Amino acid sequence: MTDPRVLRTRRALREGLRSLMQTRSIEVITVTEIASAASINRATFYQHFADKQALLSATSAQDLSAQLGDRIVSLCEERAWDLATLGALTRVFGLPLAELLKGVEL
Repeated sequence: MTDPRVLRTRRALREGLRSLMQTRSIEVITVTEIASAASINRATFYQHFADKQALLSATSAQDLSAQLGDRIVSLCEERAWDLATLGALTRVFGLPLAELLKGVEL
């Protein structure tokens, strides 16, 4: 299990990047600005990500995973897919099927 402090810091960095990207492109945003938006220092940024592109990749992957997970839950609730298909899809994308479907009546 990952340390909760690490999770909090990475979440803050992703949120800081998202916030900055609402008004500016990644090309002009600096690591210092991202760190400041996340309320951490620049050195801490580099303990978690090699550069801003690595943060952007991680942020994009997490966002896509969350959207896909939400859609899988919706499809399951609508009974649009059988569990075998859902299981295969979640394995391909590395999503935790049991966790996604907590509370979903099958």
